Amino acid sequence: MSRPLKPESVVKLIFIAPTGSVLGVAKMLTPLSWGLQPFRFVTLREDDQSRLQAAIQSSLTQSARAETQSRHDHDLIEKYRPW
Repeated sequence: MSRPLKPESVVKLIFIAPTGSVLGVAKMLTPLSWGLQPFRFVTLREDDQSRLQAAIQSSLTQSARAETQSRHDHDLIEKYRPW
């Protein structure tokens, strides 16, 4: 968007997740910054909700793996640090 939408505006929203497209009706919330505006789904079909939940779960799993790897790498660095 070129600028934030008016809070409470109702919009049709579509985005592509790794699990497929998600289409729903959303209410725009108060912008956090010029380029960042949260929204709340007001209508989301069951199949779109399933794809969204799967995408969120996949993202959480991936983040947890990255965090575990980062901790492991840090531990190895500390283990072999010369001082």
